[in-house]
Amino acid sequence: MPEKATKADVVVVAAGRGIRMGGGLPKQFLHLGGKPVLLWSLEVFQKHPHVEHIVVVGQEDWLSYIASEIVDAFGISRVKKVVSGGERRQDSVLAGIRALEADRPVLVHDAARPFITLSLMDRVLNGLTDADACVPGIPVADTVKRIEDGWVVETPPRDALRLIQTPQAFRRTPLLDYFARAEATHHTFTDEAAMVEFFGGRVRVVEGEPFNLKITRQIDLKILEKILEEKGF
Repeated sequence: MPEKATKADVVVVAAGRGIRMGGGLPKQFLHLGGKPVLLWSLEVFQKHPHVEHIVVVGQEDWLSYIASEIVDAFGISRVKKVVSGGERRQDSVLAGIRALEADRPVLVHDAARPFITLSLMDRVLNGLTDADACVPGIPVADTVKRIEDGWVVETPPRDALRLIQTPQAFRRTPLLDYFARAEATHHTFTDEAAMVEFFGGRVRVVEGEPFNLKITRQIDLKILEKILEEKGF
């Protein structure tokens, strides 16, 4: 549990189209262990004692499905709004942040990462204490090389690298300011922590979790099914 009982809100981004997965059903609605992928993380956020409100961001065509078949059907009472996302992930997150009504710390999470834990949430929220953002990360096992035009130009040391996960923690009002600066300068970022970093904010990294995998391709879903079978969640 966080060191200080700070209330927090959550934005769950479920607006992806899952093109790399193939098929007609977006990956966040595929079933894992008998229930939709999106539901897994919503149930964890629902259990956390310091989560106040949850906003789910989805594609316009799927909003009623999310609200009725997931949120209402499974009693996720802390979801207060289901809102439409945008063309970019960045636009979808901004829509979710704007839908929140209180100026509390906010956790931004990708719906395609189903196996989050309460302890991971605690670490990220605690890490925000004296930072502008806090993200979970895990060490890089493979050698990473930076290339240009097919040639290696740098091999950064692995101990200085992390694979970054979600949920990521931010302060809502400063984050809205970072979004405004990104829009004014026409910048697009892969995640909000990169935005904070770009505009000079301090981003802390805390320990992530190896099972907090993101579903991108069919093989990822199979891996998570195997983890669920062997470890349980």
